[in-house]
Amino acid sequence: MDSDYIHHLKQENYNLSKELYNTKINLKPAFDGWGMTTNHQLPWNDSFKWGTFRESSVEIKNAFNFGLKADIGIDANNIDSLLWRHWIVVFALHYALEFKQSDAQINLVECGVSDGMSAFFVLKEMSQMISKSSEIQYQMHLFDSWDNLYSEDLTEKELHIEGRYANNSLERVQNNLSVFQKKVKYHVGYIPFTFTESLSNISYLYIDLNSANATLETLRYFYPSLSKGSVILFDDYGWSGFEETKEIIDKFFSDKPGILLKIPTGQAIYFYK
Repeated sequence: MDSDYIHHLKQENYNLSKELYNTKINLKPAFDGWGMTTNHQLPWNDSFKWGTFRESSVEIKNAFNFGLKADIGIDANNIDSLLWRHWIVVFALHYALEFKQSDAQINLVECGVSDGMSAFFVLKEMSQMISKSSEIQYQMHLFDSWDNLYSEDLTEKELHIEGRYANNSLERVQNNLSVFQKKVKYHVGYIPFTFTESLSNISYLYIDLNSANATLETLRYFYPSLSKGSVILFDDYGWSGFEETKEIIDKFFSDKPGILLKIPTGQAIYFYK
């Protein structure tokens, strides 16, 4: 083969490779945040299902006091980096409501609330559903100390986050969620000491405690009260630094029915059978 032709092919290959590389690095991802980057279409951008979620993602920027910015770095300017996280929250709720097998009042439980971002998305969805159907009766129970993490419950590997939530405030989260106040009950204090009320027919349980021991206590307490078709959503499951939480969750469900879905965002959803 002629050497000039070979050189020409090599040059063409180089130019093509360079063009592909430049295209790739200049392509803005569809989503980048919460430990995940993707160029794929986003599930909340459709014309049928997720209108309330899209409205909530805009409203929260104007309605919220992000007092924990100093602790977790999230405010109105960058909360969109949590869109995948919050869509998973809303998806889990919709699943639980779609497959609930009782018409009795349902209980929604969140353990680890902070400023109330996740609770806001849940309550917005519920308020929209109520406006369309008066058949859904519910109460949301929010458990948090709204104080520093309980140091005696932290493992040695978790001690690095001991003071992370020093700016937590019950008054702030109550203001953030004030429009939903008739549907919210606040359980203030450290887990498991706040587990004094017997709840039944739990359709949705959200756990974001940054503590393996507190996560286990929560599972032990609420698992027997789950209704068929319910879900448990974990926020800390796959995150670096919370390996002990993952181990506890895996072990807890190892002998139980249902499926644990592990998500690239670091979250996980347990679908109760």
